[in-house]
Amino acid sequence: MRNRLGALWAAALAGGVEGTYRLTRRYVNEREQFGAPLIRIPGVANHLATIKAELIQVEAALRRAQHAVHRELDTDRATASVATARVVAARAATMKARLGHQLHGAMGMTAEHPLHRHTTRLWAWRDEETSEHEWSVRLGDLACAQGEEAVWNLLTA
Repeated sequence: MRNRLGALWAAALAGGVEGTYRLTRRYVNEREQFGAPLIRIPGVANHLATIKAELIQVEAALRRAQHAVHRELDTDRATASVATARVVAARAATMKARLGHQLHGAMGMTAEHPLHRHTTRLWAWRDEETSEHEWSVRLGDLACAQGEEAVWNLLTA
Protein backbone atom coordinates (compact mmCIF):
# COMPACT_ATOMS: atom_id res chain seq x y z
CA MET A 1 0.00 0.00 0.00
CA ARG A 2 2.83 2.40 0.86
CA ASN A 3 4.37 1.85 -2.58
CA ARG A 4 1.11 2.72 -4.31
CA LEU A 5 0.75 5.88 -2.24
CA GLY A 6 4.38 6.84 -2.93
CA ALA A 7 3.81 6.42 -6.67
CA LEU A 8 0.71 8.63 -6.48
CA TRP A 9 2.64 11.39 -4.70
CA ALA A 10 5.41 11.13 -7.30
CA ALA A 11 2.75 11.53 -10.00
CA ALA A 12 1.37 14.63 -8.26
CA LEU A 13 4.86 16.12 -8.14
CA ALA A 14 5.41 15.29 -11.81
CA GLY A 15 2.20 17.15 -12.66
CA GLY A 16 3.35 20.20 -10.71
CA VAL A 17 6.74 20.19 -12.44
CA GLU A 18 5.01 19.83 -15.83
CA GLY A 19 2.70 22.76 -15.04
CA THR A 20 5.65 24.88 -13.95
CA TYR A 21 7.49 24.04 -17.18
CA ARG A 22 4.44 24.80 -19.34
CA LEU A 23 3.81 28.21 -17.74
CA THR A 24 7.49 29.14 -17.77
CA ARG A 25 7.94 28.14 -21.41
CA ARG A 26 4.96 30.25 -22.41
CA TYR A 27 6.18 33.23 -20.39
CA VAL A 28 9.76 33.26 -21.74
CA ASN A 29 8.45 32.93 -25.31
CA GLU A 30 5.94 35.80 -24.91
CA ARG A 31 7.86 38.23 -22.67
CA GLU A 32 10.22 40.51 -24.55
CA GLN A 33 13.37 42.18 -23.32
CA PHE A 34 15.51 44.42 -25.54
CA GLY A 35 13.16 43.76 -28.48
CA ALA A 36 13.41 39.95 -28.39
CA PRO A 37 11.71 37.15 -26.45
CA LEU A 38 13.45 36.14 -23.22
CA ILE A 39 14.01 32.66 -24.66
CA ARG A 40 16.67 34.16 -26.96
CA ILE A 41 18.87 34.90 -23.94
CA PRO A 42 21.18 31.85 -23.62
CA GLY A 43 20.90 31.65 -19.82
CA VAL A 44 17.11 31.67 -19.99
CA ALA A 45 17.07 29.00 -22.69
CA ASN A 46 19.49 26.91 -20.64
CA HIS A 47 17.32 27.12 -17.51
CA LEU A 48 14.21 26.18 -19.50
CA ALA A 49 16.04 23.21 -20.99
CA THR A 50 17.10 22.18 -17.48
CA ILE A 51 13.47 22.19 -16.35
CA LYS A 52 12.47 20.06 -19.36
CA ALA A 53 15.31 17.59 -18.80
CA GLU A 54 14.32 17.14 -15.16
CA LEU A 55 10.71 16.68 -16.21
CA ILE A 56 11.70 13.90 -18.62
CA GLN A 57 13.72 12.24 -15.84
CA VAL A 58 10.78 12.44 -13.41
CA GLU A 59 8.38 11.03 -16.00
CA ALA A 60 10.71 8.11 -16.76
CA ALA A 61 11.13 7.26 -13.06
CA LEU A 62 7.38 7.57 -12.56
CA ARG A 63 6.56 5.25 -15.46
CA ARG A 64 8.95 2.66 -14.02
CA ALA A 65 7.41 2.98 -10.57
CA GLN A 66 3.85 2.73 -11.87
CA HIS A 67 4.71 -0.36 -13.89
CA ALA A 68 6.41 -2.02 -10.91
CA VAL A 69 3.59 -1.17 -8.52
CA HIS A 70 0.95 -2.38 -10.96
CA ARG A 71 2.66 -5.75 -11.42
CA GLU A 72 4.42 -6.36 -8.10
CA LEU A 73 2.98 -4.13 -5.39
CA ASP A 74 4.99 -5.23 -2.35
CA THR A 75 8.26 -6.43 -3.83
CA ASP A 76 11.75 -5.00 -3.52
CA ARG A 77 11.57 -3.99 -7.21
CA ALA A 78 8.44 -1.93 -6.58
CA THR A 79 9.92 -0.37 -3.45
CA ALA A 80 13.16 0.54 -5.24
CA SER A 81 11.28 1.96 -8.22
CA VAL A 82 8.89 4.02 -6.09
CA ALA A 83 11.71 5.26 -3.86
CA THR A 84 13.64 6.37 -6.92
CA ALA A 85 10.59 8.11 -8.40
CA ARG A 86 9.84 9.90 -5.13
CA VAL A 87 13.43 11.10 -4.66
CA VAL A 88 13.78 12.23 -8.29
CA ALA A 89 10.38 13.98 -8.21
CA ALA A 90 11.05 15.71 -4.87
CA ARG A 91 14.43 17.01 -6.03
CA ALA A 92 12.94 18.19 -9.32
CA ALA A 93 10.11 19.91 -7.45
CA THR A 94 12.50 21.92 -5.32
CA MET A 95 14.80 22.93 -8.14
CA LYS A 96 12.16 23.57 -10.79
CA ALA A 97 9.98 25.72 -8.56
CA ARG A 98 13.02 27.90 -7.89
CA LEU A 99 13.99 28.10 -11.58
CA GLY A 100 10.41 28.81 -12.62
CA HIS A 101 10.27 31.79 -10.28
CA GLN A 102 13.67 33.01 -11.41
CA LEU A 103 12.60 32.93 -15.04
CA HIS A 104 9.40 34.78 -14.18
CA GLY A 105 11.41 37.42 -12.35
CA ALA A 106 9.76 36.24 -9.10
CA MET A 107 6.48 37.58 -10.47
CA GLY A 108 4.95 34.14 -9.96
CA MET A 109 5.18 34.52 -6.18
CA THR A 110 2.00 36.61 -6.13
CA ALA A 111 -1.22 34.75 -5.40
CA GLU A 112 -2.77 36.14 -8.59
CA HIS A 113 -0.21 34.53 -10.90
CA PRO A 114 -0.91 30.93 -12.00
CA LEU A 115 2.69 29.83 -11.38
CA HIS A 116 2.05 30.32 -7.67
CA ARG A 117 -0.56 27.54 -7.68
CA HIS A 118 1.94 25.02 -9.08
CA THR A 119 5.00 25.93 -7.06
CA THR A 120 3.33 26.21 -3.65
CA ARG A 121 1.93 22.73 -4.21
CA LEU A 122 5.36 21.46 -5.22
CA TRP A 123 6.87 22.82 -2.01
CA ALA A 124 4.07 21.34 0.08
CA TRP A 125 3.88 17.96 -1.65
CA ARG A 126 7.58 17.11 -1.89
CA ASP A 127 7.63 15.85 1.71
CA GLU A 128 3.96 14.91 2.03
CA GLU A 129 3.06 11.39 3.16
CA THR A 130 6.72 10.27 3.37
CA SER A 131 9.67 12.62 2.94
CA GLU A 132 12.36 12.48 0.28
CA HIS A 133 14.80 11.60 3.07
CA GLU A 134 12.72 8.61 4.19
CA TRP A 135 12.50 7.29 0.63
CA SER A 136 16.27 7.76 0.26
CA VAL A 137 16.83 5.78 3.46
CA ARG A 138 14.53 3.04 2.20
CA LEU A 139 16.51 2.82 -1.05
CA GLY A 140 19.78 2.84 0.92
CA ASP A 141 18.52 0.05 3.17
CA LEU A 142 17.81 -2.06 0.09
CA ALA A 143 21.31 -1.36 -1.22
CA CYS A 144 22.86 -2.32 2.13
CA ALA A 145 20.82 -5.49 2.43
CA GLN A 146 21.17 -6.72 -1.15
CA GLY A 147 24.16 -4.84 -2.51
CA GLU A 148 24.39 -2.04 -5.05
CA GLU A 149 24.43 -4.36 -8.03
CA ALA A 150 21.23 -6.11 -6.92
CA VAL A 151 19.42 -2.76 -6.49
CA TRP A 152 20.73 -1.61 -9.87
CA ASN A 153 19.31 -4.78 -11.42
CA LEU A 154 15.98 -4.18 -9.66
CA LEU A 155 15.80 -0.72 -11.18
CA THR A 156 17.01 -1.54 -14.67
CA ALA A 157 15.90 -5.11 -15.43
